[in-house]
Amino acid sequence: MRVATVTEEKVSLEASHLEDIRLASSKMTGSERRAFQAEMALKYCSGSARCAEDVFGWSRQAVRLGLHEKRTGIVCVGHHAFCGAKLWEKKHPEVAEVLNRNGYRLRPVLKAKPQKKSPKPTPSSPTSGNMTEIAKAKPSCA
Repeated sequence: MRVATVTEEKVSLEASHLEDIRLASSKMTGSERRAFQAEMALKYCSGSARCAEDVFGWSRQAVRLGLHEKRTGIVCVGHHAFCGAKLWEKKHPEVAEVLNRNGYRLRPVLKAKPQKKSPKPTPSSPTSGNMTEIAKAKPSCA
């Protein structure tokens, strides 16, 4: 049984426990991850973000932010919630409502499939006509 220790803070955890905590943290995102990291920092590192960085390998800034969120009760929202182009209906709700009232249903436009590039037959070539007529006109070679 391997034990990971940090002498300054006297943190001792088994290697399997460290791996489990790191795995659990990697499965979470955003404020949920920061809250979990803050809890583990409080439990095993007495609230030190620097110790949590050494022991668990997490970002010191993320742990510090999680500790501040836990202390104040205010959760920081990332800029990801505000990124991306807004839908046309959200930008112009009045026009979208009028169009829907008049029977126009707003739906996503399907991309057109490209047509196959094939040579067009010319009228002078023997393969462009009806094969039965060509076969009747020529005597068989039997």
